[in-house]
Amino acid sequence: MTPFRPGHVDLDALRTLADSYVAQGASGIVALGTTAEAALLMDSERDVVLKTVIETIARMP
Repeated sequence: MTPFRPGHVDLDALRTLADSYVAQGASGIVALGTTAEAALLMDSERDVVLKTVIETIARMP
């Protein structure tokens, strides 16, 4: 799920969440595809979520 604060995506929490999955050995992450929040986000919000996740999991195999 994408974490939110009132009025915006919580990028710090998103980084922490994605990083914790990598640290626990996840082999992949699905961003914006599991709880339907992508349909409710603006294009700019989807872009920043994907960019943040990609940058955070760059060390993932």
